[in-house]
Amino acid sequence: NYEAEILTNPAYLRMRTSDTAQVYVFTDRLQKEGLPFVWHPWGRRDGETLRSSQKLSAVAPYGLGETVAVTELDQLNYPGASAAPPTPPLGDVRMCLYFDWHVAPTEVE
Repeated sequence: NYEAEILTNPAYLRMRTSDTAQVYVFTDRLQKEGLPFVWHPWGRRDGETLRSSQKLSAVAPYGLGETVAVTELDQLNYPGASAAPPTPPLGDVRMCLYFDWHVAPTEVE
């Protein structure tokens, strides 16, 4: 796992149960009424095949400033992450990076 210290919430680091716990979740699909699904906007590897990431122009119709690109990981938004904090470290919000590259707190649903 790679961890960007400058992007990592110190509260998250205190709450996780392992130093190797995944910190972030990358959005794996985009959906909006009237638009097709965009699967794996970051790209992905399927066996030996590398699927390229989407161009920003393919993501733009979903609203770059309204669409979460990366979010903090906890057991509520990713139940299989047993070493992640059980709840969001900031309580009722998670810090999120949006596709227009701003970072903002987002309410936990």
